[in-house]
Amino acid sequence: MAKVLVKPQLEGHDVGSKQLDMQCVAIAFAAIWSMDKDNRANMVRNFQNTVKEYRFPGMDFSIVTEWSQQAVTGDFTVVKHTDKGTIMLHEHEDGEIRGYCAVG
Repeated sequence: MAKVLVKPQLEGHDVGSKQLDMQCVAIAFAAIWSMDKDNRANMVRNFQNTVKEYRFPGMDFSIVTEWSQQAVTGDFTVVKHTDKGTIMLHEHEDGEIRGYCAVG
């Protein structure tokens, strides 16, 4: 659907010069999250680099540009749900077990 409905609307336009309607945004978002992990990671990195290169008026992408610095992926064990967030444990590649609190 993204190739047929969204991509043709963007062809021939500069990055950030075309605003999509909510249906197209939803289709594009679903397409990104249906990708396998490696392709999606490449897409996010590409987006991060694009955001640094271009300035989109009125849009703050700082949370997105910090994803690569703060992201931890893999299997987590939920330890406890609290009012401030969910406490989880994760074993890193070096064998160290670290605790995280997921908020939001």
